Amino acid sequence: MAGLLRYQIFLAYGVAFLAAWYTALQNKPLIISALPISPEGVNFMIRFAPLWLVVGLGLYAIFTIGFRVSNFSDCPDAAVEVDKQAKEAIVELKKIGIKL
Repeated sequence: MAGLLRYQIFLAYGVAFLAAWYTALQNKPLIISALPISPEGVNFMIRFAPLWLVVGLGLYAIFTIGFRVSNFSDCPDAAVEVDKQAKEAIVELKKIGIKL
């Protein structure tokens, strides 16, 4: 899916999921007869598929953020620059009479 924006990819996957879910809802008896799972289990899986999708996306987001934060690289040059700017700001604030 090259050349598409993120929202377009998201919408494409969303429409595909909703189409598959709607088809599963319409063809429940066929699915129940084809799978070796109890009819209650199949009914539960089909009925709550959107909820499982939302939970899965949430878990994916949490783990992705945690992974990116744990692998975040330090920038020592930027830290020195920020410290220098903070000291300059403190000096400027003292000149205008603000005590920190």
